[in-house]
Amino acid sequence: MIFDTSGHSASVWDQSLEPVGNGTAQKEPFTTWWRRNGSKLAHLNPMIAEQLIYRHWTASPYKNLPIEQLFWRQEAWETDRILNEVFRRWPSEPLQPEFDYEVFHGKKSEPALTMDKTKTWNYPIVILETPDGVRTSSSRKDDWP
Repeated sequence: MIFDTSGHSASVWDQSLEPVGNGTAQKEPFTTWWRRNGSKLAHLNPMIAEQLIYRHWTASPYKNLPIEQLFWRQEAWETDRILNEVFRRWPSEPLQPEFDYEVFHGKKSEPALTMDKTKTWNYPIVILETPDGVRTSSSRKDDWP
């Protein structure tokens, strides 16, 4: 299967996973959402479910991922490997750690607080393994890992 990141795919996610109050200032907290949906997503680390599903819902370019078929593993990667091997949908130029530093350093909210303290994100980076390639809005990237 080629992973489509064009952003034009329909969501394949069960509507019951949508956070109550999504898109409003009254969006339910993640802990409440997880209590309601955790049993359906027990195969995912809660931090992955929070980032991929809860935070962005179907505004996410990953809304076409068949959640039921996902599995995860934790790996430690050197920074150079991440910067050189990970395909990003947008922006498509190489990762620029200096940009993240400029955007987040010194702010009084997350992820800035953790980044200033630990020099890293407060969430793990989620990297999708796509052996058949990636389709972007303009092309198919078969040569990306």
